[in-house]
Amino acid sequence: MEPWWFLEPLLYTCMAIDAIGVLAAWIWDKVTDGESMAPAVIVTISAIPSFIWVLLAIIRLILWMFYAIWSPFLT
Repeated sequence: MEPWWFLEPLLYTCMAIDAIGVLAAWIWDKVTDGESMAPAVIVTISAIPSFIWVLLAIIRLILWMFYAIWSPFLT
């Protein structure tokens, strides 16, 4: 099994969490008539898994590049 098998399910989970967060923030904004900072906080917190996914994807890309460069010398 590939060591990065969890990235694709994490992406789908991030998209679902982001959609729910945006919907909740929109509803909260409509209920409070834009008088609250809560929607920004809700969207920021719901975006944390997406930030984690982006960081892990960048690390995976960098490791893949190093592997592609050095793999001919490892055999």
